[in-house]
Amino acid sequence: IDFFDAKAKGVIYNEPSFECEYGMNNHFYNIQGYPTFISPKSIKEEYIPRGFKHFKIEGRTGTLFGAVESYVNYLSKDETRDENRFTMLCELQNKGHIKVNEY
Repeated sequence: IDFFDAKAKGVIYNEPSFECEYGMNNHFYNIQGYPTFISPKSIKEEYIPRGFKHFKIEGRTGTLFGAVESYVNYLSKDETRDENRFTMLCELQNKGHIKVNEY
C-alpha cells in the first residue's frame, strides 16, 4: 500500500525508525563542501558535454526550505535567484504548504 494513499484513507502506517547523519540536520550550504557535490557549473561544463541528461538536484536535505534552496540554485540564473526564491516561498504560502505569521 502506498504511504500517501494509506494516509489519505486514515490507515496507520508504522514507518521504521531511520537515522541519517546527513539528512535532517543538513542543508544546501553544508552539502556544497562534500566531495560528492556537483555544482550547476560542473553540470554545465563537465557532465552535459559528456552526455549526461538527468540529474538529481535535491537529495537528502530533508526540509522544505532546503528543497527550495536546492531548486533555486540549480534552476535559476544567478541574477534571478533571489526573486525566484521569494516567488517560490510566496507560492508555497498561497497554496497553504507553509504558514507565515502575519503582523
